[in-house]
Amino acid sequence: MTVSTAVSAATGNRIAFNDLRVAQGEIPAPVQDLLENAFDKPLPVKNVPEGLRLRTINATDRGISARLTGHTVTFRPGSSAA
Repeated sequence: MTVSTAVSAATGNRIAFNDLRVAQGEIPAPVQDLLENAFDKPLPVKNVPEGLRLRTINATDRGISARLTGHTVTFRPGSSAA
């Protein structure tokens, strides 16, 4: 069984999941409900420096590709934003 979903950038530096699909099999109804609930709300992207905004995100063969834009952004080694 293969489960897939599309990803997109959502407001507030979050990742949204859309178009949940199941290939090569069927998921029992309780598991389908769990998956839909898990992907229902956008997830926040952590440790994005202040001033940067997530504009696009795509799944690729090599992982995830994200594009961010910003103004007056300071990068500091070893720091993380909450």
